[in-house]
Amino acid sequence: MSPRRISPAQMQRACDAFNARHKPGDAIEVYPAQIGGRVDTVQVREPGAYVMGGHTAVVQVTGGHGSIALSHVRNQPTPKTFVTAGEALATALQNAGGGQEERS
Repeated sequence: MSPRRISPAQMQRACDAFNARHKPGDAIEVYPAQIGGRVDTVQVREPGAYVMGGHTAVVQVTGGHGSIALSHVRNQPTPKTFVTAGEALATALQNAGGGQEERS
C-alpha cells in the first residue's frame, strides 16, 4: 500500500495537544532547517499551534522564524506526515477507546 497523508482533523488534534502543553511565552526547542541539525530556542507566540492552509500543522514562534512545522519541534510527539493505512486504523481505534464507542 502507498502511504497516505494525514487528515486535517488529525493535524488539528496534534495542534490541540501541543496547545494544551505549551502556552504563549513558553520556550521550546526547534530545528529551523533540517531535523537533527541546529537547534534554536524560541518562544511560542499567539495563536500557538494551528493547521496552516489545511496541509501543515505549525506553531507560531519568536526569533524571526514565523511559524515552524510541529514536526520540527524538538522532542515533540507529533504525527508523521505520512502514515500507512494500518497505522491510521490503529491510531483511530486507540483514539476511539479501542473501538468501543459510547452510544447515547
